[in-house]
Amino acid sequence: MSKKNVMKWGRLITLTAFALFTLLPPSALATALAADQILYDGEPGSVPLADPSCVEYAADTTEAAHGGSHSLRLLADPWHSPGLNLYCGGYPRRNLSGYDVIEFYMRAADAENPPASPTFRANNWYASSNVVSILDHIEGGVLDGDWRQVQIPLSALQTAEWDLGDVEFLSWGPDSQSRASFVDDIVARDVSPPELQQVMIESHRYLRLRFAERFDPDVARDPAHYAVISDTDPTYVSPQQPTSVGFEWRVVDFGGGTPMGSSGAPRLRFDVTLRLPAPLQPSASYTLTVEGLTDLSGNPMPPTDVPLVFDPNALNPNVKVNQVGYLPEGPKWGYVGSYLGNLGGGLWAVGDDSTILHWQSPTGWTTTQYPIPNTQSLRAIYPLTEYDVWAIGDAGTVIHWDGADWQTVSVPTSADLYDVHFTPQAEGWIVGSGGNILHWEPGAAAWELVAAPTTATLRGVFAADANEAWAVGDGGVFLSWDGGAWTDIS
Repeated sequence: MSKKNVMKWGRLITLTAFALFTLLPPSALATALAADQILYDGEPGSVPLADPSCVEYAADTTEAAHGGSHSLRLLADPWHSPGLNLYCGGYPRRNLSGYDVIEFYMRAADAENPPASPTFRANNWYASSNVVSILDHIEGGVLDGDWRQVQIPLSALQTAEWDLGDVEFLSWGPDSQSRASFVDDIVARDVSPPELQQVMIESHRYLRLRFAERFDPDVARDPAHYAVISDTDPTYVSPQQPTSVGFEWRVVDFGGGTPMGSSGAPRLRFDVTLRLPAPLQPSASYTLTVEGLTDLSGNPMPPTDVPLVFDPNALNPNVKVNQVGYLPEGPKWGYVGSYLGNLGGGLWAVGDDSTILHWQSPTGWTTTQYPIPNTQSLRAIYPLTEYDVWAIGDAGTVIHWDGADWQTVSVPTSADLYDVHFTPQAEGWIVGSGGNILHWEPGAAAWELVAAPTTATLRGVFAADANEAWAVGDGGVFLSWDGGAWTDIS
């Protein structure tokens, strides 16, 4: 994964090229980046049998079905095991190493004479799983004429040599009397809730939360699921939510799943980055509470409290020093290597005729999917989060993206506007021609015009917090905001 950081006026823009992910086959990231994986349900429009040749000693049938109209009829005999070939009909090998159970529904074709000792296993061209007794994992402990749920733990199938990271074939054992049965709705399921593994204090304003598996981003992006409280820092006496939430998913290695990683399946880490509303104070004690998160399978994470103490002198792995060349006395370069995921709302670009582009991996730059309600040239854009984006431009144009639509926002000026910036607390400033300055208070209903000590065109603005902001413009004008008024310090 390559990254390039560009610093402009203190604003960090992170460009990320997910080149590594494009080299992986679709199945490689299926465990990490998807919910439950349906392997077969027989239904057109879902996961039907890809081709009649994808089964052995079995057949897709409408004779019986647990859900819908199709199932697999298993035609076991004393010498052959019926099975489903997953690596068939254009489908890849399946990475099942990160799931918890293989689930399917099964019933005997003849309720009076069911298979006596049905078994199940998975395999590929070089490895085979443990053979598992279905009767140990079937609902009610019996196979009869009723559809019964079977849930086999992946840990029961995995061996010391194979983690099920590249499964090609699922098979049900032979039967001494050639007794048939039906199987339907075969799914690899995740039944474990997300687990918070680690919380790292990246700086006095940022926390990184590391999870054991992928969380549901639509849930995790809501700041209401996180709160920081302290009995030693007055700013955090009452619980404070982060101002924004960012994500990062990264391949750590190709060690496969458990236990031995023989498949070489990718292992990922899943991080959430929180931007705090106020700085953490040295040596103060805090508690981070995380609750209400789920994974993509809907498994809820139990509420979790993590104690934190901010030590500004602690070693930070994000600060790195590289030597130039090989001479010990040669120059050294220090740089900050922190990466905050998509915190800040991602990458956006604006231009003439209300052109708005948004970078979305892996498709790259795309235009917004929704109509933009004007045709003015846009001059600047600022994303606080991916569902809170402001763009400004000519003739007093201000538009806002709420995650679904662009909406025109009325402002008390028709001047051309050139730059927009927000503090970490979501306090905003817009500057433009004629010395026009607009101000946005967090939670406000409208932008307000603020008096400026100049009529020069202002072309750039940067806001650090409520009491510190700067604006620059034509003729070398340089303005400073102290929390109450703008002053010309040119």
